[in-house]
Amino acid sequence: MKSAFFLLITFLLVNCTHDSSAKKNTSLTESWAFPYFKKVDSLNPILQPTKNLSFIDPVTKNKVFWEERNVLNPAAIVRNDTVYMLYR
Repeated sequence: MKSAFFLLITFLLVNCTHDSSAKKNTSLTESWAFPYFKKVDSLNPILQPTKNLSFIDPVTKNKVFWEERNVLNPAAIVRNDTVYMLYR
């Protein structure tokens, strides 16, 4: 019972500390943001689906064309001179 109480107190302290530090760091996160980003619709879509990409679903054993219809929510990061792009 003592350990459960200790865990509860620890959890509450960590979460309270985390929330207050998040408010303090708001100005830090705003400093790196793109303040004047403008979406250019004439360049869209940047990504288009590729109908021939597929894999075998391990559960149903069916061939799934995972990119045949949509390409959504792209994001990119750079690490060690390599660009990694994630999308769904």
